[in-house]
Amino acid sequence: MASINYDLISEIIFTNDTTFTGIDTKKAKMILCTCKIAGNNKNILLSFDIEKARKYFKQIRAISIKKGRNEIYMEDEDIVDYFDLDINEEYKTKIANIIANIFKETPYVISQIKKYMIIEQKKYTDKILKNLKKIISIIKSLGIDMENITDDDRYKCLNDEEYVFEKYNRAEIITIYKYNAYFINMMFNNNISEEDIIKFISTNYFHNNWYRIPIIFTKSFSTDALPYIS
Repeated sequence: MASINYDLISEIIFTNDTTFTGIDTKKAKMILCTCKIAGNNKNILLSFDIEKARKYFKQIRAISIKKGRNEIYMEDEDIVDYFDLDINEEYKTKIANIIANIFKETPYVISQIKKYMIIEQKKYTDKILKNLKKIISIIKSLGIDMENITDDDRYKCLNDEEYVFEKYNRAEIITIYKYNAYFINMMFNNNISEEDIIKFISTNYFHNNWYRIPIIFTKSFSTDALPYIS
């Protein structure tokens, strides 16, 4: 009886990309340790790129969330309606290093990070709409006429814990979005300088219209907004 050609069987198995579609990194590592020829299967290799993209995305998201939350909670616990972002040299260097490392990865990793970040920004758009509905509901529950808000009504809102919480929540959503916008445009926008990206994000115009502005800025859009810089 002829001996079994295990190398041939392995080659047949691992040339079938469909079999390993969606495989997770842990299983891919186990397979690679068992059979070297598995390294020729594109979906097994792709699993490592997917994992890399997710790690970079989580790192970027964590930085934006930390910066955003630190920005809005002031010592006097006041709510700030508008402010420039704290994009200092330390933060710029950290983001620049992350971007430099990302560009050392495969085109697939880079494209996945872009996809994850755009989805993340769209989530914040959904969050702000839910937050706005909640704030309107609170104002109405306080018996305030939305068409004729007085100074007394404003004091009433600021003395309501639920309203204040949602105001902080709103500020947090917008600020985290702004830091994400800085990263995305620094990485994927070659048409605008870093200085103009920061200026644009720091305008009252962007603060009030961020949810309807393209996630990756256009040259004409940012230039038009620059006169609004405070």
